[in-house]
Amino acid sequence: MTEPSRERSRGAPTWLRDGFGAMWHEVRSYLETTWALVRRPTKFAAEWFEGTRTAMNPLAMLATGATLVAATRQLGATVLDLPHPDSLLAAIASALGPYAHYILLGLLFHLAMLPFSRDRSVRVTDTVALSLYAGAGPAAVAESIGWLILCALAPLGHGEALRAVMLGVAFTVFCFVLATVLGALHRPSPWRIVLAFTLAFPLTGLVFGYLDPPGSYGLHWVMHLSPFYLGLGL
Repeated sequence: MTEPSRERSRGAPTWLRDGFGAMWHEVRSYLETTWALVRRPTKFAAEWFEGTRTAMNPLAMLATGATLVAATRQLGATVLDLPHPDSLLAAIASALGPYAHYILLGLLFHLAMLPFSRDRSVRVTDTVALSLYAGAGPAAVAESIGWLILCALAPLGHGEALRAVMLGVAFTVFCFVLATVLGALHRPSPWRIVLAFTLAFPLTGLVFGYLDPPGSYGLHWVMHLSPFYLGLGL
């Protein structure tokens, strides 16, 4: 004789609720960190360096910002009939390319600040982290909003010019936030910040001009010395 069936007690995890809860936690942390950078970048940098600021990890910011920009860029490319990456490698390079550019700028800024920095405890990883915060937070949000605006304005035409303006605005946001947070970190005089960027931009231009790496890197300098050429790449 078989035993009568017994109803099993429900013990499976609530994976759907837990998943959405974890996702909302990440989104909220991303938005809070980005807002803190936009609202008071100097205070953010000082408190983050001192360990008194709770903020999203820079690598998590990179992943979230890259996903946000990739989604809105894909939408914009579809609406505006722009070329899409034709391979997985090209798609990854286009998503992460701007952050490689931001990291390179941060590294060059750090090297330029070494002779002038008033705080020798600042590490290169600190500078890179704040570069990622600036690029993956305010700059990524600015570019994403820009893509949505371009989609709304698509019927008006002039897509190429508007796209260049949008990327220029997003890069200007990045430069402003980066200069502010790195100024708070290294505490140089204003003219030294200008000098650091004056050195960093041409050097990155040489890298892009001669190596011509695959992928999309946002607005960046492109420079050749022989023959001399200076332009902006997208």
